[in-house]
Amino acid sequence: MGLTGFALTMIACDLVLLSGPIDKAAHRLTALLRRPPVPAPSHRSGERTGPPAQVLAYDGDCGFCQAVVDRLAAARPAMRATPWQHLPPSLVAPHLPRLDREVILFTDGEADRGGARALAAYLRTSPHARWRLAATLLDQPGPRHAARLVYRAVAHHRHRLPGATAACAIPARPTPTPTLTLTAQEEHR
Repeated sequence: MGLTGFALTMIACDLVLLSGPIDKAAHRLTALLRRPPVPAPSHRSGERTGPPAQVLAYDGDCGFCQAVVDRLAAARPAMRATPWQHLPPSLVAPHLPRLDREVILFTDGEADRGGARALAAYLRTSPHARWRLAATLLDQPGPRHAARLVYRAVAHHRHRLPGATAACAIPARPTPTPTLTLTAQEEHR
């Protein structure tokens, strides 16, 4: 039979045995793709004070972060992406250490989610089905874990990536300084 024949047989068996769950998943995916994108919050004068309903905050000093947000703008997400440096200090102050390491999605003035999950929520507001599908897949349990690991690795090395500047380097976390304790005999030497 050979390896190719075996693989094709296994795929055929999977399709026969899993046809119910596959149909269910296909119907859910179709419904998701037909769902209209979340509309952008309105910002007419006098209508709303304070931060918008949802905003993706990123490090505006980082050239790599800015390049990624500019590239994701092609998805035309309904949500606004803003450098955290342009948001009210009262909103970002409690989250500064985290904002140096990841994007944060703020919903109604509260930090909702960060990193890869925030990017997935941002892309989910796109009018394009392929971006919404990618966002939905990124937010599933298996891919979510992989996306979190990839996001951390990219964020850690963003100062080495194309478009990066010196401001892209993530500040090092303080390391505890070792203390030297001397015994009584060592002090007398």
